Amino acid sequence: QLPCWATCTACRQTGRQWQCEVLTRESVHEAFRNGITAEQILQFLKMYAHREMRKNTPVIPPTISDQVRLWQLERDRLRSSEGVLYNQFVSASEFQTIRDYAADIGVLVYSN
Repeated sequence: QLPCWATCTACRQTGRQWQCEVLTRESVHEAFRNGITAEQILQFLKMYAHREMRKNTPVIPPTISDQVRLWQLERDRLRSSEGVLYNQFVSASEFQTIRDYAADIGVLVYSN
């Protein structure tokens, strides 16, 4: 479990029996790159929450859980793929023919 914590937080201070960690956009994105999901981060935070925090319902404040989930959605929102841009067609029918052919063979990424 501790590797999860190390990849999704930035250490700020350490004492004899305590440690202050900070969730940042960058640290959470690093965790995502290492295959850790937002739900795993939140589950980890709930599991190791201070006993005073465990008295709260929910244990993790909604603003924090929402932000971690938003960071994952932000990361998952776009997917890149290689492509070739064709433009300046001689006619609309030439565009439609090429677009239809690309769709038929399964290589059409986007058309407008």
